[in-house]
Amino acid sequence: MVNPWKTVKKNVIYSNKWGYSLRNDDVITPSNKPGTYMVLEAAGPNIIVIASDADNQYYLLRQWRYPTEQESLEFVAEAGHANESPLDGAKRALKEELGGETHDWTPLGFSDVFPGIMRIRTYAFWAKNIKITNSENDDTEYFEIEKYTLEEVGEKINSGEITEAACVLAYYKLRHFLILA
Repeated sequence: MVNPWKTVKKNVIYSNKWGYSLRNDDVITPSNKPGTYMVLEAAGPNIIVIASDADNQYYLLRQWRYPTEQESLEFVAEAGHANESPLDGAKRALKEELGGETHDWTPLGFSDVFPGIMRIRTYAFWAKNIKITNSENDDTEYFEIEKYTLEEVGEKINSGEITEAACVLAYYKLRHFLILA
């Protein structure tokens, strides 16, 4: 499809230390009228890591999410750095958030969540047989580590306890991978 939008000027109105920026672009709409379009974008990819150990226990983080004003149960997730490969970002995320390491990585693909307002690609990985050492959280993170079977994770998704969209999608990508394996 040919892009019916024309960008007149990209206007960054906010950016932060994690590589996210908010733009309010001047555009010409598909109906050929001037307008504006808000876009949230990231300098690098977002990363979701489904981490499991040798006992088939899956690690999730329970943490408070400021924007939604509620706790959230999620897989390891991290903003990727600019010029960092998705796999390198996944390895860094596993180490920083869980204190985990492994040499057993399976890519599960990528997704674009809410592409109507966000330009943030999220890559999902399965980190198998992880070993926990010590995490390297930054001062904006506080979470509790919980372990579940894959079936229990599915139950928590179906009950609405796990709602973070990229995590839910990564779970179903893993289930699909396991069916095909």
